[in-house]
Amino acid sequence: MRVLEHRARLREAEAIAAQVGDLAARIGDPVELRQIDHQRRRLGLLGANSQDAFRKIEEAAPAEPWDHQRLQYYATLALWAARVGGRRFAGAALEYRNKADAAAAVAGCLRCSTERDLEGAEILARPGRLKRPELASWHGRLSR
Repeated sequence: MRVLEHRARLREAEAIAAQVGDLAARIGDPVELRQIDHQRRRLGLLGANSQDAFRKIEEAAPAEPWDHQRLQYYATLALWAARVGGRRFAGAALEYRNKADAAAAVAGCLRCSTERDLEGAEILARPGRLKRPELASWHGRLSR
């Protein structure tokens, strides 16, 4: 599904997400169902109704009971605001990034925390908040 998403083959990605969602429902895996729900919402960001999809993710994020899944919602919001909104949404991107970082800390997952660091560098770089020397220091921090 992710490969199809990256190739902008959204209908095929949505079809795969529906199939995986059906399978998760049959085996009764609530965590997998939530992950599929998030992925389907994220696919919506790439469609014609991206603002509606963004709003749906905003609504789902605080209600998500699992920290790992909640941080994914906030990370998606942060990256989308930084990538699409530019300087106009820079504050929102940072706010969502902070919420993703907080959820990652509560989850206690090193992989998630590292991913938040990488995304954080992009979020700060996109609206021009960081200059090249500051980005180099981020690179040094991440390569340790």
